[in-house]
Amino acid sequence: MEKQKINIKKIKKNNGITLIALVITIIVLLILAGVTIATLTGENGILTRASEASEQTEIAEEKEAIGVAYAGVLADNNGSGVSASELQDELRNNGYNATVTDNGDGTFTVEFESGREYTINADGSIEGGNGESGDNTETDTAGKYYEDDTNITVDGKTVTIPGGSTISGIDGEYESIDDGLVIYITNGDTIEDWNADEDENGIKDVQEDYDQFVWVPVETAYITEADIANQTGSTNYEKLQNYIAGNKVYPMAIQLSDGINYKGILYDFEEGENGVTITPKDYTTTSGFREPAYLTSTDANTTDNNVGITEESLQTEFNAMVGKVNTNKGFWVGRYETSHMVSNNAQDTTNQITVIKGTREGISDVSWYRMYAQQKSYSNLALSKSSVTSSMIWGSQWDQIMIWMRGTRNESQSSYYVINAVGMGNYGVADADDYDDTSNPAETGCYDVKNIYDLAGNVDEWSLEGRNTNNRVRRRRRLRPYE
Repeated sequence: MEKQKINIKKIKKNNGITLIALVITIIVLLILAGVTIATLTGENGILTRASEASEQTEIAEEKEAIGVAYAGVLADNNGSGVSASELQDELRNNGYNATVTDNGDGTFTVEFESGREYTINADGSIEGGNGESGDNTETDTAGKYYEDDTNITVDGKTVTIPGGSTISGIDGEYESIDDGLVIYITNGDTIEDWNADEDENGIKDVQEDYDQFVWVPVETAYITEADIANQTGSTNYEKLQNYIAGNKVYPMAIQLSDGINYKGILYDFEEGENGVTITPKDYTTTSGFREPAYLTSTDANTTDNNVGITEESLQTEFNAMVGKVNTNKGFWVGRYETSHMVSNNAQDTTNQITVIKGTREGISDVSWYRMYAQQKSYSNLALSKSSVTSSMIWGSQWDQIMIWMRGTRNESQSSYYVINAVGMGNYGVADADDYDDTSNPAETGCYDVKNIYDLAGNVDEWSLEGRNTNNRVRRRRRLRPYE
């Protein structure tokens, strides 16, 4: 009997040890499971690395496909060059559904169905692909400085931040692409207080000290002549109208059949029952509104050629602009009227313009050619840390801004801003037709739309758009988009 009791006690003791061991075992298993999960799914986990390896393999394959196609076309042409259309056809013949864009600067952009984009440099080298383009999803952009050109995602949309720029730290200027993302060209300066010394007109120090730009998203940079060829209509213009109406897209250009050159698409805006109706303008090469536009004479009796502008150079500039907008899905526009045009010499590109708030300096009595030269040289003078280029605005870019703003109401006129902007601009006088008054710069915060000022400002603004053979178009947002 006693022996039995001893055995029972031993059994009970063994049960106690088993429970403790079980708890310890469970803890160990949980630790091991955690380690295993982390090993599989962590930032450097097996699954993550496998996914990255797979992506890098795809990137390598796409780059190889580009290289093979490029070499094939170059060989077919006996080394005389490669066009975008030839390269695109070669890629598609090789089984890759890719789109090739001539950037107009000796480079090509190749976009695959994967969404990855690559740049072919003039020497045939290939750059790009995820992991190489610097893409980031930003959750806290306010006041962030970028030393180099960087692609980031803000509010679900991608934007290219130029090197030397700082995203605004002011409420309402950094939260959203759709509401107008603002950058300040600080070139490394540290801004301690974004709201310092705001005056009675709402101007902050930073708005007077640094140039500012706003990102304009562009949904469709261009369509091709082939896109509209099968549309109904007796003329190419009618086919274009039907394509745009049917697809509800508003491209800024048409890629011509050579696969290299583009012509601009300009738009009319009218009040409709359900909002703003947008229709393309007709395009001719010698009359009407058009881009690119080479002028044989001007109101100042000076031809484009007198200052080194040729039909070919304008076409090249336009091609480059469309290519970059297509690649970046948008462009930066000056937030204010440019100023400090202290010289009227069309060849002088040494004086740097500014894009700051509240200025009265140098915004009148300057020739188109002087403004063109100064706008073009801005990036070299002010954006030395970036590879972006600058230019006087094209009419097709202006219309993309209007398309972006088409839903904004001008309540004082019971209309839409792009139809009637009276009362939303600093005209300096009560009569909105007195559009050349330069006495009152935009100094208050009530005239901006999507963080852009002066589109309905106190002076007209030149564009690269041409009209007939002797006029550049001055844009203004009064009662209509054209003069």
